[in-house]
Amino acid sequence: TKGAFWIRQQSVDGQTIIKALATQRGGRELINVTVFEFDKRDQLVERVEAKTASLEHGYWQLNEARVVIPGFEQQHFDTFLIATNLEPAQIQESLLSAETVSFWQLPEAIKNAEQAGFGAARYRLQLQSLLARPFLLVAMVLIAAAVGLRVFRFGGVGQTILGGVMAGFLLYLGTKLAEDLGEAGVVHPIAAAWFPAVAGIFLGVLVLLHREDG
Repeated sequence: TKGAFWIRQQSVDGQTIIKALATQRGGRELINVTVFEFDKRDQLVERVEAKTASLEHGYWQLNEARVVIPGFEQQHFDTFLIATNLEPAQIQESLLSAETVSFWQLPEAIKNAEQAGFGAARYRLQLQSLLARPFLLVAMVLIAAAVGLRVFRFGGVGQTILGGVMAGFLLYLGTKLAEDLGEAGVVHPIAAAWFPAVAGIFLGVLVLLHREDG
């Protein structure tokens, strides 16, 4: 796959951040790789640039590598090894879209992503979105009920239906916007998943009560 791919792995000596411009073989092979190694104080120890990197058992093998250590001359190696505790399954799982993971596997996917140093926000968001979906459907039903009640009592079919369509569109737009913010980490996944449903239910009930009073 193309597009920047980031990996963060932790060790007893510090953390290592790996950036690749493309991946192959389900993430087991990286293209145009840059590795940043930090010590326990988060100070940069060395930077490694390589044409490719392949995930082997317990280490990354970097090919045609250039190693830059602050204060020293750069060195070139045909192969350069970096220890890792990542497994191929963890790499492959990180490349999966959250929508392709079943509801029952999401908690394990969240746990594995956090242990491997990958962002788990998209999995958390997907889990909370699935939990909130029935309530989002309730919000849609309440909006539809408010529209139907207006048509039944007062007529004005065209204007009322247009208002219902606009309300449904705004609910959909708000849901997608909240999901994007949650996936980007701007908003907590729980808030991103539940706010549209709760707001929709609240507004639907409010409109129904207003119709009844009217």
